[in-house]
Amino acid sequence: MESRGSETSRKRKANDLNQKSPLVLSECPLVVSETLAEFFAENKNIAGFDNPGKSLLSTVRELVENALDSAESIGELPRVEVTIEEINRSMIDDDVETVKDSEKRLGKNSALGKKTAAKPMKGPSGYYRDNGKGMPHDAIPNMFGRVWGEPIEICSSMKNENYATRCILDVDIYRNTPHIHLHEKIGGMENWHGAEIKVVIEGNWTAYGSKILEYMRQMAVITPYAEFKFRFVAVTPDENGNGVVEKSYPRLTEEMPPVPVETKYHPLAVDSLHIIQRLIGQTKNQNLLEFLQHEFVNIPKAQAKRLIAKMGPDVTSETQVNSLTLQQIACMHQLFQHTKFDDPSSNCLAPLGENYFGESIYKVLQPNVVATYMAKRAQVYQGHPFIIEAGVSLGGEYFKQGINIFRFANRVPLLFEQDADVVTTTAMKRIK
Repeated sequence: MESRGSETSRKRKANDLNQKSPLVLSECPLVVSETLAEFFAENKNIAGFDNPGKSLLSTVRELVENALDSAESIGELPRVEVTIEEINRSMIDDDVETVKDSEKRLGKNSALGKKTAAKPMKGPSGYYRDNGKGMPHDAIPNMFGRVWGEPIEICSSMKNENYATRCILDVDIYRNTPHIHLHEKIGGMENWHGAEIKVVIEGNWTAYGSKILEYMRQMAVITPYAEFKFRFVAVTPDENGNGVVEKSYPRLTEEMPPVPVETKYHPLAVDSLHIIQRLIGQTKNQNLLEFLQHEFVNIPKAQAKRLIAKMGPDVTSETQVNSLTLQQIACMHQLFQHTKFDDPSSNCLAPLGENYFGESIYKVLQPNVVATYMAKRAQVYQGHPFIIEAGVSLGGEYFKQGINIFRFANRVPLLFEQDADVVTTTAMKRIK
């Protein structure tokens, strides 16, 4: 345990570092602007799209978690369906009708409004639905669909409306704006509300199918108040004649966790100029001092004034933020990264909790033994608070030799490097 004196010493060293290495405007580099979509198109690996397998997994994760977020934000019990249908390039060129599109055309699922099929380029495609007012469609999957040449198809309907809105679009990555091919209303949708997306991506089910199935299973564990349905359709059956994989996880409880408190950006969590530019674009008649205090957390007035003083002689507390140059915004961003701020609050987090966590593992896997752990307090990484929840189970329906490990950070499954993490290492030492 560290003494109080060591904490004081560490703070003093941090302050000394700031005093010895001040950042001023003249030291800030010139910056060339590019859109967010353009940046990710050139750096797909940063977003998890550096190979077809990761592309498929990243797309599933982005859209499933957005579906849950949108349903939870309006107090709706989530219902998420994912269908991945594998087709090849020639099928795209021939404009072949997929299984899901055929079902829609024949009217088999009109009452439920199931997901339409998505097509990959020689890989899988995804379908997603939430039970909310319409999921937020993040730019990364849309960008990837745009890069591979096929537009995105979105159908959404609000609660208590008798129609749905269907839109087919792609993204102009240089302007970061949508290019709309079709925008229409569809009547007779009284029995369905939510959103469905048809997106064409390159994927590799052979390499990443097991990770996607594990992800869906872990999401069922950490989100017991949601219903999940998963389906994979191969372009050709395997040697055993199997061409379809289906998994279903029913809702285990109708009790949802409290909605997290909305929070503003912590300065250390601002990882790009685009965030600052967007916040400036949303403000009205704010000077720089007001902007720093009101649009971010953990920047008190005195510290805001010190930051402004380091931005150069042309910038004062009364400078209107919408008059800042790109170079001055870049300097602000660098100051954020080199200044010590208080840690953000963890009120924006909503962990599942040990009791629900253990009960959920038992209901999904029906194991012989379950042990769970939740961190007592939040930790912070680069301005982002997080809470770790971990579980270990032995035996059950999905039994595999050894132990089953569940690791979550802010209720997001941690799927990679499982053999090297502290949970697995500790469990392997203590469970014989």
